[in-house]
Amino acid sequence: MTKKSTDASSILGAARRAAEVQRPKAEEEPRLLEKRINVALRPQTHKRLKLLSVQREMTVQDLAEELLQEVLERHGV
Repeated sequence: MTKKSTDASSILGAARRAAEVQRPKAEEEPRLLEKRINVALRPQTHKRLKLLSVQREMTVQDLAEELLQEVLERHGV
C-alpha cells in the first residue's frame, strides 16, 4: 500500500469545498461595556476584600468597582 502524496492543489480544492458548506450562524455575543484587568493582591488584602464583599452582600467585582470609583473621585480623576 502506497501513501498518496498531498499537493497544494488538492489542499486548496478541499479548502474551497469546505468554504462552500452552509453552516448555521452563531449568534453574536453582546459587547461588554466593561474592561477587564488583572490585579495581584497580597493574600491578607484579598481576604479582607472578600470578607467585606460578603458583609455587604456584593460580589468582589462589584465591591472593587465601588472602591475604585471612590478613590478616583477623591483624587479628582
